[in-house]
Amino acid sequence: MLSVGIATAFSAASGYLVLLLAARSLTEAEYAGWFVFWSAFGLATGALNGLLHESARAVRARGEGSSSAPENAAKPFVAGAGVGAAAGGLALLTAPLWAGPLFVDAGGADGALPLAGLFAVGVCSIAVQAAVGGLLSAAYAWAPFAVLTVLDAAFRLAVAIGCSALGAGPGWFSVAAVAGAGSWLLLLLASKRSRSLASARADVPMREFLRRAGAAMAAAAASAVLVMGFPVLLKITTPGRLPEGAGALLLAVTLTRAPLLVPLNVFQGALVAWCTDRRDRPWRALGTAAGGILAVGLVCALAAAALGPWLLSAVFHVSWPFGRAMMAALTFGAAMIALLTCTGVSCLTTDRGRANAVGWWTATLASLAILLLPALPQEQIDLRVCLALIVGPLVGIAVHLGSLRRM
Repeated sequence: MLSVGIATAFSAASGYLVLLLAARSLTEAEYAGWFVFWSAFGLATGALNGLLHESARAVRARGEGSSSAPENAAKPFVAGAGVGAAAGGLALLTAPLWAGPLFVDAGGADGALPLAGLFAVGVCSIAVQAAVGGLLSAAYAWAPFAVLTVLDAAFRLAVAIGCSALGAGPGWFSVAAVAGAGSWLLLLLASKRSRSLASARADVPMREFLRRAGAAMAAAAASAVLVMGFPVLLKITTPGRLPEGAGALLLAVTLTRAPLLVPLNVFQGALVAWCTDRRDRPWRALGTAAGGILAVGLVCALAAAALGPWLLSAVFHVSWPFGRAMMAALTFGAAMIALLTCTGVSCLTTDRGRANAVGWWTATLASLAILLLPALPQEQIDLRVCLALIVGPLVGIAVHLGSLRRM
C-alpha cells in the first residue's frame, strides 16, 4: 500500500503542475478553452470509474470462493473494452452536435472536431484502464496499480512540459489531458501478473455485470458532475458574467479538494475491495472510513485557513477576497464529498448499486437547486458555492444511510 500512497502523491502533484504549466503558457482566453476540454475529459473519466468499482467488487467477491458463481461469468476486461468502444463511438458519431460549442475556444473553428476525435479515443482507452484498475484492486496487486497510476500521471506531465517548452497552444495542451489513457497497454506488456489478471472473471454473467456496472457508472457520473463539473454548474446558474472573485473561488475549490479527493479517487478500488471483504458488517467498515475522513478533513480545514490565501498569492498570483473562514468551509465541503463517496461504496458493496446512484444524483440536484435559490443574491457567490458544496453532499449521504438502515 505504501507504493500506492507514493503514486497517489505523484499523481496529485503532477496534475497541479499540468494546470500550472497551462496557466503560465496560455493566454487567459486560451486557458479557459483548454480547461473546458480538461474538465470534459475529467467528467468522462470520472463516470467510467464506476466500471473500476464494479470490476473490483465482482472479481473480489468471486475470489472469495463463491460456489454460486456461474461458469459463464463476465470478464471485466472484455466488458471494459466493449464499454470503451461503445462510449468512444457514440462520442465520435455525435461530435458534430457538441464539439463546436465545447471545444471551439481550444481548437478554433477548424480544430473543434479533431479535438472531439481526440476526446473519443481517450474515452475508449480510459474505459479499459478503469477495468484494469478494478482487476488490480480486486487482487490487491498494489505494485502494478501504483505503476499504472504513475504512468498515467507521468505521460500527462511529460506532454504538458513539452507543450510549455515549445510554446504550443491549447489544442496541443489538450493532448496532455488524454496522454495517460493508454497506460494500461504498457502495463500489460511489461507485467506478467497484470496480464494474468486480464482473464479474471466476475461473480455474475455479463448481462448482470453490465447492469451493475451501469448503475455504478451512473453514480460515478453524478460524482464527476459534482466534483469536476462544479464550475459548469456555477456558470449555468449565474446569469451573465461570473461576479468578481469567481476565478479565485473556483481555483480554491480545486485546491482544497486535493488533499482528500485525489487520494480517495486513486484508492477507491482498494476501498471497494476492503468493504467487500467486510460486507457482513458494513456499519463498522463505514464508521472506520468515515472517522478517518473527518479527522483528515478537520486537519486540512485548519491548514487551508492558515495557509490557503498565502498559497494562492505566492504560487498562482491570485488574491483571495473572501477571508480565511471561507477557505476552511470549502475544505469541509470537500470532506463531505469524500464522506458521500464512502457511503456510496458501502451501498455498492452491499448490493445497493441503485441506492448509490440515487444518492449521488440527489446530492448533485440538491447542489444545483441551492445555486438557483432566489433568496441567495447572485453577487454573493462565496455563500452560494459554500452552501451548495456542503448541503448537497449531506442530502446524498442521508439517502445512502437511509438505504443502509433498511438492511
